[in-house]
Amino acid sequence: MNQELSVYKNIIDGVLELKLAGFVTAANAGKILEAANGEESLFQNVTIDAGELAYISSAGLRQLVQLITIAESRNGQVVMRNVREDIREILDMTGLSG
Repeated sequence: MNQELSVYKNIIDGVLELKLAGFVTAANAGKILEAANGEESLFQNVTIDAGELAYISSAGLRQLVQLITIAESRNGQVVMRNVREDIREILDMTGLSG
């Protein structure tokens, strides 16, 4: 099984848009914040397209918490869309689904 993670980013009208595809594991979870690195002064809000996200580990959840903390410190928010049901259940159980 291929457990790679691809992170695509774009900034539109001050919103950092991230598209996650593949598997977020302990080995690659840092890619989420790396995608925001250098853009930190540019974004307040983050949109994450999780339509191609197959798996997220606890390390990936920690990265999401850090991203949420950064956005909220700027009076912004993180919104996830196209979330698969199994990933939504994990986000619900951990209180990250909002």
